[in-house]
Amino acid sequence: METVPHVVLEYDKWSDCALVALTDDAHSAVRDGTDMPYLVTSGYHRGSRTWARATPFGDITRAKVVFEHRVGRDYAPNEGRLHDDEVIACRWRRGDIAGVLEESLDYPIPATKENIDTAIGQIAHVQDRLIEDGWREIADSIRKERLDLGLGSSQADNFYRGVYDVTAHHNSMFWPSGDGSAVHVSHCRLGDGPSFGLTVRTIPAAAIGNEPVTFEKIDRLGGKIELCVDNIGQDIEKVRAFAGSSPVVRAFVEPLCAYIPEPSDSVREAKRDISPYLRQTAQRCQRISHPIDPDESASSARCATFGGAAALPAHRGYKHR
Repeated sequence: METVPHVVLEYDKWSDCALVALTDDAHSAVRDGTDMPYLVTSGYHRGSRTWARATPFGDITRAKVVFEHRVGRDYAPNEGRLHDDEVIACRWRRGDIAGVLEESLDYPIPATKENIDTAIGQIAHVQDRLIEDGWREIADSIRKERLDLGLGSSQADNFYRGVYDVTAHHNSMFWPSGDGSAVHVSHCRLGDGPSFGLTVRTIPAAAIGNEPVTFEKIDRLGGKIELCVDNIGQDIEKVRAFAGSSPVVRAFVEPLCAYIPEPSDSVREAKRDISPYLRQTAQRCQRISHPIDPDESASSARCATFGGAAALPAHRGYKHR
């Protein structure tokens, strides 16, 4: 059984589960200096303020969800969808505060109106901390790649520049397709002033060999042009359609396999040999398309147990062709 200074946010007497916020002492705010100040406890004993087991959380939202599930309640109504203006929050009633005064402190305190009002004033900062952590968790938990972008012109401009990193740092990038069969290449064509174009190609990984390749002659490798715009201002609708639907979009691909720093002029860029970057990405495609051989990995592990050079298979853990 454990006990540390804490505030009981919620308690379920049928399951003996409690949602707890750790504090520096019995009368202070939620504890600072810890990444996980919230606990969902099992076997909570209100008299001794101890518990048998606890699961720590860094944010109140996730702790609240786990607590509700443990006590057998569905926290997100309407099959995960909230009704209009429905509140999803950790809420306290005056009766909850009265229960804390009478049952959860070091000794019982009468739950008078004056005592409850005083206690509510003392824990206002706790509620503020819960709300702050809740908003942070909401922002961190939203999976942006699963949302409809609904891009307008200005958003599409930012998306276009951000996803393909069309900045002063580099203007050509290479990354493997999801199944490892192809290499995607994005190339920003330098223009006058702020205007520029972008071409995104898909090249079969098998077509990439040892011979030099330049952007001038990249079309001889075959493949498909996925996007080609000469000016983002004039072709914004094409960018919007591509950004919202194409599986080639580079968003959330990490890490990027290779990129080429921006050259000083477009003539040099067109004649630069890009074959090393293509080959580097094609090798990564090969690792994606040839999954790890479990038998060979197990054999390697057995060898490693007894030491010796045989612990590393010659193919580095990937299936032979």
